[in-house]
Amino acid sequence: VYTGYVGFALAPLIIRLFTIGGDIYYSLSAITAFFMGVMIMAAYRMNQASSDALALSYKNEDLINNLTNATNELEHLNSDLKDEIDYAKRIEGELKQARDRAEEMSQAKGEFLANMSHEIRTPMNGVIGTLQLLEDTELDDSQSEYVQVAHKSADALLAILNDILDLSKIEAGKLSLENIPFDLREVVNDLVMLHSLKAEQQGIELNSVIDEKIPEVVVGDPTRMRQVLVNLISNALKFTNDGTVSISVSVQDKSDDKVMVRIEVSDTGIGIPLDKQEKLFSAFTQADGSTTRKYGGTGLGLAICKELIEIMGGKIRADSEIGSGSTFTLLMPYRPSKRPVKKVAQQYDLSWM
Repeated sequence: VYTGYVGFALAPLIIRLFTIGGDIYYSLSAITAFFMGVMIMAAYRMNQASSDALALSYKNEDLINNLTNATNELEHLNSDLKDEIDYAKRIEGELKQARDRAEEMSQAKGEFLANMSHEIRTPMNGVIGTLQLLEDTELDDSQSEYVQVAHKSADALLAILNDILDLSKIEAGKLSLENIPFDLREVVNDLVMLHSLKAEQQGIELNSVIDEKIPEVVVGDPTRMRQVLVNLISNALKFTNDGTVSISVSVQDKSDDKVMVRIEVSDTGIGIPLDKQEKLFSAFTQADGSTTRKYGGTGLGLAICKELIEIMGGKIRADSEIGSGSTFTLLMPYRPSKRPVKKVAQQYDLSWM
């Protein structure tokens, strides 16, 4: 419309100036035509700008609507998130309360087990002592057999009580360790000698190999180390019908102030199924139900060994196959010492053999 209006107003003037002729009128006609072209281009650009502005306005309205909808959705999500946070805080509070109750119950259980084990162990020592005195009296064969059975049963019950007491101390964090110089070779050799009679009675070859690189004196807890090895060797003899039980002691790594000792207790016994090895070091766990019925035990020994070894900074691993025996590997860090070891006579209870 604007182009038509400008063309209707200026086109006759351009034609009139051109028909008059002459340089001046030709120039005026050309200037007028140029002016008309500029006006038409300006109108065209103005139209484009107006169209773009209108389109942008529509887009802005859509964007505003989208932003409004997004804001509403965000507020809704914020509200849902706030509800979820409140719910999570409530669940966290409930879990904390449950954890606190569980810790209190665990502590109470540990204290109960410790107290009961201690209280029961006292009369059990009296029973064992009385049975030992009774064995020294004149008894006929039947009476002597009955006393021996009662003595073995009392010793077995006392061993269970000791295991429960150790486990409760570990769980309560009240187990104390010694840090004194001792001869690791002597500990291993004493244990081999201690179990040699039982191995001979079962027809099992019990042997040990100790690396010469092992320091003569190391610093650690000989009592707990002896307890761990007694458990492992006893288990090896218990679950081996024939063959050998071997104890190997070697140096895994060594420096001026630290030696990593590798101890392996291997046997040719019944072995452990692969799917049972993961739970082998859990409390009250044995390979299967028939193990408890046939060989006895509570399943606490390996759990206590694992806890003791980890407390002493070491690691334990079990490798076994059904029918091919088992190998328990210990990695124990010790500090070499040049201090002499005080020779203390070790008292061993051989009544359980």
